Amino acid sequence: MSRTPICDAIAADPARYLFKTGLQALLAASGFAERDHYGKRLAGHLDGLMEAEIISREQFRAASNEINAFVWEQLP
Repeated sequence: MSRTPICDAIAADPARYLFKTGLQALLAASGFAERDHYGKRLAGHLDGLMEAEIISREQFRAASNEINAFVWEQLP
């Protein structure tokens, strides 16, 4: 089972390859500083996706929560 199912769904779209690359880097990151770096980077991607109306506000919130939980080690 994925730790980030909403983010995985966004990353599954071939047009979101930069988001996918950032998500892979986040999931492979070791240590808080590296997770924080990639988390902030992904947050910027999500901002752009929502602004361009590619994802909904609900998807944005859910994906942001997943990223924050992973960065702060609240996910298994």
